[in-house]
Amino acid sequence: FDAQLDVNMYWSISASALIITFKQDLSANSLIKITIPDQFGLKLPFYGVRVDDDLTVACDAKSGPVLASKFSKITPVGIFQNSSLGFLFPCVAGHQCSMQFTFVFSMQLNVGDSIALILPDFHKLNESVPLKILSFPSNAFMGCLWKNSSFQVVCALARSFPSMSEVSIQFSKDDGLFL
Repeated sequence: FDAQLDVNMYWSISASALIITFKQDLSANSLIKITIPDQFGLKLPFYGVRVDDDLTVACDAKSGPVLASKFSKITPVGIFQNSSLGFLFPCVAGHQCSMQFTFVFSMQLNVGDSIALILPDFHKLNESVPLKILSFPSNAFMGCLWKNSSFQVVCALARSFPSMSEVSIQFSKDDGLFL
């Protein structure tokens, strides 16, 4: 909440809307910023938030209603769907192993976007040597690097993908990535 505004707020299940009532008059053309705290318990939709979602704001003001209009800016929040991490046998704990990561991203991915695969307790002998990868579709990534400090494989996209595209990355056991 803005410290200078006194409001009542509740979630209307029937309207699927956050209802905010101001306890004081607001001047016309005022910029109002409302932060909804975590404690309020509002959760994002399971499928994430897209910039083209039909999210609107409306007002039932005493001086006249304002019809619903789309937000001018929405920060997207995506999710991975149907993601899987598989190990290509034979695989033995504590040894190098080939693996494959497959996912469907709920939003469009663009050239230069990065995908981070976090693998706690994995390690790589030589962090500075890029990972050799196979991808489907082919040439999907510019390359992938391992970061020992955060146990992450970070891969940069070489091409764009529309939402709901399936992408797969295969890492070779010869890269020195250990289980």
